[in-house]
Amino acid sequence: MAESKKSQKDTGSAISLIDILLIGFGLFLMYMAVGSYAEGDTLGAGADLLLGIAGVLMGMRNPVQHSLQRPVPILNTAAIVCALTGIVLFGATFFQ
Repeated sequence: MAESKKSQKDTGSAISLIDILLIGFGLFLMYMAVGSYAEGDTLGAGADLLLGIAGVLMGMRNPVQHSLQRPVPILNTAAIVCALTGIVLFGATFFQ
């Protein structure tokens, strides 16, 4: 048991600069969604909010998986669904 843990190589730090940037950009997009909603642009606010959630989920994915020492596929799935829906809503803002 101890030998199998010793043979696994360390993956490095739990959070990288890219993860911090993804989380920061996601939070910024959520902040922008509040401003878009206040101006009356509901469709743009929805797109910003979903893309912000996707950014935060993608930024949190590696630290969570590192701390749990196992993959968490629901984070990937939720981030992909949010990103695709946000991209569709963003495209729809050009046709409103």
